[in-house]
Amino acid sequence: MSFGAGHVMDMIKRRKQKSVLDPSNRSKFKADNRETIYSKTDKDSKKLRFKVLPPKELKYVLNQIKQKATAERKRKHVISSIVICILTILVLAVFKWLNYG
Repeated sequence: MSFGAGHVMDMIKRRKQKSVLDPSNRSKFKADNRETIYSKTDKDSKKLRFKVLPPKELKYVLNQIKQKATAERKRKHVISSIVICILTILVLAVFKWLNYG
């Protein structure tokens, strides 16, 4: 199976040559060494500290998120239904105008 004038084979060779030079194999991109990329003198001041919620409050927050997601989904369905109905009416009106105009 030939690939035309060799353009594909040339592309494959160039990809292989570039992958050897890829810097993602450096140690700072492996495991837990990511923090060394942007670290300066004070490491602890830049780390993210996440708030730990008690189980009751966590359930409340999760329920709030679920309710907002459900409301947003319903709103999108309503808007989609209205748009589809309007488009259907417009298409039917155009067909009626074309046939009897």
